[in-house]
Amino acid sequence: MVQSKDASFKYISKEHLMELFDILNVEFGVDLDFSNVEVLTSEEVIIKPSLIRPDYIVKIGNTIFMIEFESSYVGRKKKKLFKLYVAAFDYKNNEEDNEIIFFVVSTKEKSKMANYRLNDWDNFNFPIVSLKDLDKEKIINNIEMKIKDNDDFTNRDLLELALTPILEENHDKIVNQFYETKDLIGEIDFPNIEIKESVYGLVLMLSSMFFDELDPLRKELQGELMAKVDCVQEACRNSFIEGESKGIAKGIAKGIAKGIAEGIDKGKVEVAMKMLEEDVDFELISKYTGLSMGEILELDGDLRG
Repeated sequence: MVQSKDASFKYISKEHLMELFDILNVEFGVDLDFSNVEVLTSEEVIIKPSLIRPDYIVKIGNTIFMIEFESSYVGRKKKKLFKLYVAAFDYKNNEEDNEIIFFVVSTKEKSKMANYRLNDWDNFNFPIVSLKDLDKEKIINNIEMKIKDNDDFTNRDLLELALTPILEENHDKIVNQFYETKDLIGEIDFPNIEIKESVYGLVLMLSSMFFDELDPLRKELQGELMAKVDCVQEACRNSFIEGESKGIAKGIAKGIAKGIAEGIDKGKVEVAMKMLEEDVDFELISKYTGLSMGEILELDGDLRG
């Protein structure tokens, strides 16, 4: 089975990626064509963080952006590593010689240009984009007030909420805020499915970066988030409504019904069936849903019919 790209990245829409860049408030000096977006970061990078790649790589038009999220100061050793990120990717994966822009999103430092100087003729410059101007308490209070008053949310409100976990500056507070943010987004009546997909996707993406892969909290948190991503359930429903892939739709329906009958959480079954439909690796499905390999194999059998 082919290893798919991290499912969470798929949920951040092109429109909301553009708004996220706007929130970061940095001028790159290039025209960004958000109608042509391709995420280049694979789940393999998350599972094996020792690989020479940053947290997130996305191609927008003809420009490749390499993004690193940091909750500590960027010292010389990290600058050296970041230069290696760019050089390795450029050498191995940039056959079209697209422009590469690397930048750091930091909760610790102010926005500035950083530099790694190897010698007089070899300098590596990159921007550090600060999130220090984002007020976590203000963002959360705004969301809570709008929930209470049943007010409309803007996309910016919701994307800023997704960033709140990484507005903390130490690991324990970051972990706690991920859970608080997860609970809060669970209370929101999202204005449309697209922004909900993007918010959940962004939180999933960030949690992959700030939790160790073996941390049981990561599995628990991501399992709860994946079980609530309506786009998975919506995709299942659409396959019935539109009459597409009827055999797969019947397999999904059978698998969900069987899973529920056996006492498995409906949300987890729906997520697993959709991931199986997209040929996601079994181990990755197990990690996100908490289902056993045996349960996933049974669901796959129902899907393939």
